[in-house]
Amino acid sequence: MEELRKKFNELNVTLRQIGVDEEKSFVDERILIGEKLLQKEYQPYLVQYAKRGIPPTLRCRMYKKILYADITQKEIDHFANLNDQFSKWEQAIDDIIYSDIMIQSNDDKYFIFQDMIEQCVMLFFRDRQVLDMMKSKPHAPVIAMSGSEKVLGCYPPCGLIPPKRFSAYFAPICFISFHKEDCYFIFRAMYCKYFCYLNSVNSHPQGILSQCKLFEELLQMYEPEVCYHLD
Repeated sequence: MEELRKKFNELNVTLRQIGVDEEKSFVDERILIGEKLLQKEYQPYLVQYAKRGIPPTLRCRMYKKILYADITQKEIDHFANLNDQFSKWEQAIDDIIYSDIMIQSNDDKYFIFQDMIEQCVMLFFRDRQVLDMMKSKPHAPVIAMSGSEKVLGCYPPCGLIPPKRFSAYFAPICFISFHKEDCYFIFRAMYCKYFCYLNSVNSHPQGILSQCKLFEELLQMYEPEVCYHLD
């Protein structure tokens, strides 16, 4: 607990947070500081700033800088190429992905983003760069072979078999930008750097096993009666 308190010191109840304390003077001050830090473009400063919350108007720009997901002509061309692939050929798993997208799109918070969710999630599973970018591989890539046993590459190209409710990872990011390219590259960076651990069974401290163990220990510590009831 002491380690957690030290690590997440900025969540101390004595400090005001964006999203909790909405006094105009506080929000205006945070926006002003955020704008100045964005001009400096020094990532460690932005990470430190984000620990107390990012005002909605700055989130898209701030996340792109923190995650190194800035959109250049190279990214625009890559996104266009993925779209071209999507329009020309189907994958065997497209129906599975689409069913997952429709479950998320039926949520009253996200139905207005259905087109964005559908396009970006479909493109994600066609993006060959994802496999190299993932900090943790949820499973060994499925290698596609030709009839002559020639290696054709990974299937799907991103190297990830779609887990259940994968679209739920992407959907909240739709709120921060109107541009599909921004949402796609922010999500791709976030998944490859953080979310991939939630689909990986290993001993990494950010992995799903460690997170579940932490939750269990906190529940036992603060709500022993609930824990006993669940047992």
